[in-house]
Amino acid sequence: MLKNVSLKHNGKFLFKDISLPFKKGSWVSILGESGVGKSTLIRIIAGLDNFGHITGIVNNNFKVAWMGQEDLLYPWLNVLDNILLPITLKNKKPTTDEINKAKRLLNKVGIRNKLNQYPNQLSGGQKQRVALVRTLMIDADLILMDEPFSALDAMTKRDCQNLFYEMLTDKTVVMVTHDVMESTRLSDEVFVMIGEAPYLKKGVSLKQPAPRNFNSDETIQASKKLWQMLEKSYV
Repeated sequence: MLKNVSLKHNGKFLFKDISLPFKKGSWVSILGESGVGKSTLIRIIAGLDNFGHITGIVNNNFKVAWMGQEDLLYPWLNVLDNILLPITLKNKKPTTDEINKAKRLLNKVGIRNKLNQYPNQLSGGQKQRVALVRTLMIDADLILMDEPFSALDAMTKRDCQNLFYEMLTDKTVVMVTHDVMESTRLSDEVFVMIGEAPYLKKGVSLKQPAPRNFNSDETIQASKKLWQMLEKSYV
């Protein structure tokens, strides 16, 4: 959770007085134009190093997993070894239970038959599924995602959105995205970063179960409101 968080660099506010509450088990999305500071904001939530001076309250007293736009799979490791990487980086040999968990998760995401293949043998959607399983192996309380679907074609994106939502049902998720429809399809709440010294403004809350249809009344109305907020921020 963030409360009245500001980031200042070279005497200029990159964003100011941002508060972001989120409930356990909720999916929150953050929209905003490129360069407004969305990715920097979730890096602060993750407790990662950032340039500049940070003020305010940052409560990151929880286990965090990060998933970005790129799958960040190591090309010299096969699928199973990429998934087990968070364990091996701790100088720990994966246990039989951990290996079996990885295989179960691969089966759930539909690529159990790919565990011995290498990243260059996978499609973009398959790589993102591997990255999702690797994220789930961390067993984090909070999942931070920075445009995880942006590199995918429309149909693969929809399928991965559905899959991610199913697999992350019990997790708390904060996602940065440029895609208004994506945010309204998946989120419980959507916030928008706007302003010259950007601040975070509550956009919409959605009630229907996710993932929602693109053409549902709630999704359409929420998208219209968010587009209006974004359009004003570009003026």
